[in-house]
Amino acid sequence: ASGYSDQRDVVENASWITSSENGVKIYVGTRKVYSSAGGVDTSFKFSYDSCTGDYCDACETDGQAAFGLMIIACFCSALVIIQSGYLIAISRVGVQISNVFFSFLAACTSLISVGFFMGECYDKLETSTDGMPNIDFHWGPGSVLAIIGMFLMWFVLVLQIFASTTTSDAIANSAGGSGKAVNRFN
Repeated sequence: ASGYSDQRDVVENASWITSSENGVKIYVGTRKVYSSAGGVDTSFKFSYDSCTGDYCDACETDGQAAFGLMIIACFCSALVIIQSGYLIAISRVGVQISNVFFSFLAACTSLISVGFFMGECYDKLETSTDGMPNIDFHWGPGSVLAIIGMFLMWFVLVLQIFASTTTSDAIANSAGGSGKAVNRFN
């Protein structure tokens, strides 16, 4: 859930949207914006009354949604890791199917998270700055990190599906088709 902070260094280093053109620097996190131009630093939260742009409400809502969805994705990923450790010792089809489900859920929630914030908020920010020569928005390190995590989770999903099909066949063959757990250490 990178970039969901009020601290300047966190927003700068994990911003989802950035602009650095002709001395104007803008760092957009999922909660707050920091900018600096000509030695003058400014900041505002999307939820503040001082945020009056067309993008404020959309970015506030999308930032909260992105944060919540990334927490769900991290939780599901942690469940996949824990269950994978269990599956190293004992193969169980039910746990393998659970891993596929949680991998899929983590991949989908991270995709939706990136889509929310980098879709609507990014577009509204870009539209609100049309005609300003010193502002050209780009994907920042926070959004790139979210994209990398999302692609890795989709890759894990493919691996989990492959492991499920091969494990199911191995269990059926070694347990005589009974579906019982197989201890790999015997």
